[in-house]
Amino acid sequence: MIDGKLIAIDGTKIRAQNSKHNCITQSGLDKKIAYTDEKINSYLMAIEKENTVDSEYKAKLETYQKLKEEYLCQKTELAENGLEQKSLTDPDSRRMKNNGSLDICYNVQSVVDSKNHFIVDISTTNDINDQNQLHVMAKNAKELLDIEECTVIADTGYYNATEIKNCIDDGMTVYIKKSKANNSTKNNEFRKEKFTYNSEDDTYICPAGERLSFFENTSKNGLRYKNISVHPVLHVNIRIVVHHPKPEGRFSVGNMKISLLMFANQHWKTMMFINRDDAL
Repeated sequence: MIDGKLIAIDGTKIRAQNSKHNCITQSGLDKKIAYTDEKINSYLMAIEKENTVDSEYKAKLETYQKLKEEYLCQKTELAENGLEQKSLTDPDSRRMKNNGSLDICYNVQSVVDSKNHFIVDISTTNDINDQNQLHVMAKNAKELLDIEECTVIADTGYYNATEIKNCIDDGMTVYIKKSKANNSTKNNEFRKEKFTYNSEDDTYICPAGERLSFFENTSKNGLRYKNISVHPVLHVNIRIVVHHPKPEGRFSVGNMKISLLMFANQHWKTMMFINRDDAL
């Protein structure tokens, strides 16, 4: 019935019992606080102009003052818990893209065996995308099926170098569709495969013929980066993420991935952004 030789992973968004109005975000709260400040100031000015305090003005002023306090408390709560958003009715749900629009949803992940299209595993998460779901879903399915090797297929939304590497390390063969162009520009000229690496001086040659040299070492989210810059006319910043070092402490080009961001200026339009999770 199920052989586990080929499994497919995909996700779908299921709407939660939470309206958009009951989902708070840092940016949304900033706008609400700015709006209440504006209304508070306008009612204070109106009260100052009147010889007697209008009870209606006073009531509205108190209402907006209470709203501002509520918004500030919510903003503090988000900051203390390290959250970008929070759903008030359905706390585990998140605002995420669903069929081209933003909805309050859950991200339901499923693994299907290719032989008879049976569902092998299913899981619900509040991650807003599928970027970090490939390895955990594939690994769980592999353990449930009690198999040593399997082939995993998924769409572009799962394309994450770290996740792919983890799957390969666990004996899986992974096939994922790779985006050929930036979603907004559709420009392939500066795809990362068109950059040439020079191991002798640790530099890259971009398609425009410019040499990209080492700038500085940085780190973020537990990953180490090598920032590389080029001629200021291009305004190029490239980050190479090192997955793991060789035993002797040096880094292998094969274990790196690259991100490229071209900024617009008078000579160049915004050309390309290669996601930092793309593999080199």
